[in-house]
Amino acid sequence: RQHGSSVHTVAYDLSVTVGKDDFEENDTCATAIAIGPGRTPFYTTAATHTATLSCGLTDSSPDAWFSWTALCDATVTLSTCGDANYDTVLGMWDACGGTLISCIDDNCSNLKSYIAFSATGGSTYYFEVSGYLGAFGHGGLTLTVAPPANDTCASATPISGAGTHDYCTQYATHTADNCVSTAGDVWYMYTADCASLVTFTTCDANPSYDTAIALWDACDGTMLDCNDDWFDGMNYPCNVDSRIDRYMLQGEQVLVQMGGFLSSNGQSTLTVSTICYDPPNDLCALALPLGEGVTAFTNVGAETDGPDEATLCNNANDTNVGADVWYTYSSVTSGVVTIDLSGSLYDTKIAVYQGLCPSMESAIACDDDGGSGLTSLVTFGACADQQYLIRIGGFTPSTGIPRTGTGTMDVSLAPVDTPMNPQNLQIEILDDSVLLNWAPVLENVLGCPMAASSYDVYSTDADGNEALVASTPLTSVVLPYENVDDTVRSYRVVALSAASWRTAPVAFTGNT
Repeated sequence: RQHGSSVHTVAYDLSVTVGKDDFEENDTCATAIAIGPGRTPFYTTAATHTATLSCGLTDSSPDAWFSWTALCDATVTLSTCGDANYDTVLGMWDACGGTLISCIDDNCSNLKSYIAFSATGGSTYYFEVSGYLGAFGHGGLTLTVAPPANDTCASATPISGAGTHDYCTQYATHTADNCVSTAGDVWYMYTADCASLVTFTTCDANPSYDTAIALWDACDGTMLDCNDDWFDGMNYPCNVDSRIDRYMLQGEQVLVQMGGFLSSNGQSTLTVSTICYDPPNDLCALALPLGEGVTAFTNVGAETDGPDEATLCNNANDTNVGADVWYTYSSVTSGVVTIDLSGSLYDTKIAVYQGLCPSMESAIACDDDGGSGLTSLVTFGACADQQYLIRIGGFTPSTGIPRTGTGTMDVSLAPVDTPMNPQNLQIEILDDSVLLNWAPVLENVLGCPMAASSYDVYSTDADGNEALVASTPLTSVVLPYENVDDTVRSYRVVALSAASWRTAPVAFTGNT
């Protein structure tokens, strides 16, 4: 028999938790997660299949998607090696629905994969993490960006002459502190192709960050110069960009460190410009090294950049050294230096300076016609390990055009190791002795640093006969005396070969 039926409705609360294994937000290329260098976890357990790769039989494999934009050209590795619980397959695309650039399956151990590629700055790459023959699971995707080839001073890129050089510090490491930077840096080794004023700058590049430039003489050496925001004396025409000007001799090298203010990183262009000089030592800042012996020179084509020397260089109303060229001189020994231009073929002039390039009258020696004919000859005292600037040019007649030509200079050094005479000899009579004191000798007769190693003390007797009575490294000595009435003693102190006499106007009478 058929019975009737009834319907009962019951209300329930239903709670569902969705986790990584239930839904993947980057299941499609359009929802790819943007990543940076480092490890990013991935899950394909609940993902769907959205694109088939050309390797690894991924026709039915679920996949997860990631994207990365290169900030500058770089060498990159994308890897699941040792970091997934299933057989992974990696694909790299140039765009969603675009061209498959690379597909890799099982090129590292345990059925894992990696892709190595050269990235182009500004390009975005799309990475598909899939599995072999439908495999799925979870793991870590590691993106590694190698630092640039010139990331360290030891690997500095060699450059020379004028030119432009694009660079990026975004993936560089910080290798050396300069005046302002703790950011990544890249390096260049610059070699001057002529005697020149060289300008290193980012001012023309419109860089993406606040730049800084430093110059070094060697890796782990001395920082020669550093600039963050170039100031021209009135304002900052380059905003936060940088510039260094440096005079360099032909063949001279300098290391160029390109960094950023504090932790600033980015990309820019190093522009190098040069102004070459001929003769190469036309400017004091480009002075050539000079040693003893004969050296050929020319001032043809030179301009005058040294100061007027009205005191020492005045001859026939010409007070300057016209059309000058420059040399640096130093010696390992103190002595008297002679520079003879008698082998020259024109009317020469020469001046000598101590220290840095002069901006005002400061010559320590100058000559016009002291050599043979109208050539020059100069002598001066030189201290060991001190720099002297030799300025050679020509006489300027009433026409205002300096004489120019070619010539030779003969440089000779006569060493001087004689200390100055001891000074301020003091004599004090004690009960039964005489105390002598004198100032220490710290210079030679040229005024160069030189400490006396010892002193010899001489004394005369009552008959005026002199004898050596003491030798000491000190600057005082106590001597006995003979009590002879109405006699005068003389004492002499000698430092090496120099001597200082002082007669003591004291009559020894009894025990007074």
